[in-house]
Amino acid sequence: MLKTTILGPEHAQRSVVLLHGLLASGRNLRSFARGILARCPTRSAVLLDLPGHGETSHSQLAREVTTVAGAASAVVAALAGLPVDVVIGHSFGGKVAFEVGKQRPSVEAVWLLDSSLGTDPEWRRRADVGEVMRALARVPMPAAERGDVLRSLVGLGLTERLAEWMTTNLARAEQGYEWVFDLAQIEALTDDYFAIDLLSELERRQGGPHVHVVRAERGERYSDAELATLERLARRGDVSLHTLARAGHWVHADNLPGLLDIVCAQVS
Repeated sequence: MLKTTILGPEHAQRSVVLLHGLLASGRNLRSFARGILARCPTRSAVLLDLPGHGETSHSQLAREVTTVAGAASAVVAALAGLPVDVVIGHSFGGKVAFEVGKQRPSVEAVWLLDSSLGTDPEWRRRADVGEVMRALARVPMPAAERGDVLRSLVGLGLTERLAEWMTTNLARAEQGYEWVFDLAQIEALTDDYFAIDLLSELERRQGGPHVHVVRAERGERYSDAELATLERLARRGDVSLHTLARAGHWVHADNLPGLLDIVCAQVS
C-alpha cells in the first residue's frame, strides 16, 4: 500500500491528488497542496509516496512495481473510497497521473507538470535524472552526517541547490543516514517512464479526462516538434497547454504562485 496523506476537510466531496516525480516524495508537494486548499477550501488534497519512494519504499508489495502502469494501479487502489476528480503529476508523476485517469472513470481532469512526453533519448538526457542517479549510487552509505552526503554530491557534479534538495530524502537508520528510496526500483521505473510515447497517445485518444500540460518557460522537456504538436492538439481542444513563466523543471518550487494561478483557474 502506498503511503497516503490527506490534507483539508475530512469529509470533502471532491479531492485533488498530487503525484511527485522521480527521487521525490509526497511531502515535496505539501506546499503546493496547501496552496490549492487555500484557494479551494471545500476540497481535500491527497499526497502519496509512489512505489520506490519515501515511506512506500518500505512496502514489500510496492517493491514489485516497476512500471508506470503498475504505479498507477497502486495509486488507484490507495484512492479507493475517496472522491477524486483531479489528478496532478509532476514529471514522472505526470505519466502516472495520465494512467490513473485511464484506470479510474471518476477522474475528470489530469495535469502533467513539465512531464517528458516522448521516447527520444535526448529527452532523457535533458531530464538529467541519469546523472543524478549515477551520483547517488556513488555516495557511500550509510553516511554519518547529512553534510557528508551534501559534499559528496557536489563533488560528483550536482549543483549545491540540487544536492541540498536530495539530502531531504535521507533518513537516520541504525548505522547512519540512508536514502529513503530504492535506487534499483527507481531505475526500472525511469526506464519505463521514458519508453512511453505519451504524445502519440494524446494524438489518437478519444474521450477520457481532459488533459492539461504545464510547460516550464525555462525548462527543456519539450522539443520544438513536441510543442508544435501540443499547440495543434490545444487548438483542437484535445488538451490545454499552459506555460509557467519564470520557472524551470521544478515548477512548484520555482514559481508556486504562478502555478497556483494556472491550476486554480481550472480547479474550483
